Amino acid sequence: MTAKDENINRAERAHGALAAYEPKCPEANLSGDVLVDILCDLMHWSRENDEDFAAAYALAKTSFESEVAEEQNEDDASHEGGEQA
Repeated sequence: MTAKDENINRAERAHGALAAYEPKCPEANLSGDVLVDILCDLMHWSRENDEDFAAAYALAKTSFESEVAEEQNEDDASHEGGEQA
């Protein structure tokens, strides 16, 4: 599986999580409101459970950037090899 395929799977998992959360936020919709609500609720959960949301976010951002870079590196390598993506 390529990095792009893995990242597509990650995005689909996230969509599933947001779609499952949407009914719990009747005023929200998948255009962005649910994302904000779930992030805010995770901040509340983190506070109640003595978890460091900022540290978790920073680690998630680093992981995201690494996964996107891996996808880009694969794409660059396929173009250097004369293949079409």
